Amino acid sequence: MKSTANLGLNLYEATDYVLHDSFNSDNQKLDAAVMAAHSFHKLKELTVSTAGSSVSFDLSGIDWSRWQAVHLDFLALVDGSYLLCRDGRTQLRGEAYEVADGALRQISREGDTLSLA
Repeated sequence: MKSTANLGLNLYEATDYVLHDSFNSDNQKLDAAVMAAHSFHKLKELTVSTAGSSVSFDLSGIDWSRWQAVHLDFLALVDGSYLLCRDGRTQLRGEAYEVADGALRQISREGDTLSLA
């Protein structure tokens, strides 16, 4: 049986029997490839615990040639709001704002719980 060059997916011919294991294996490969292509990687993190009018964020040391695109995303948490990290998952609890693409947008309100990727 032939297979595709990039993901090694099965290429069935008219005389081949389609096996459930092969079909399921192909689906798992496709699922993993889609997730890899659409996942985000955290390059750097900065926590600021005092109010101020400006923040310096050092991005040196990042190999920019490894990335086709970079998206900078900042969260601004109101006093009393916090991030809870456990079991590989992060939750934002309380009022918070996202700063992205030059705009400020409220993403949660006081008392809210928001799961983050």
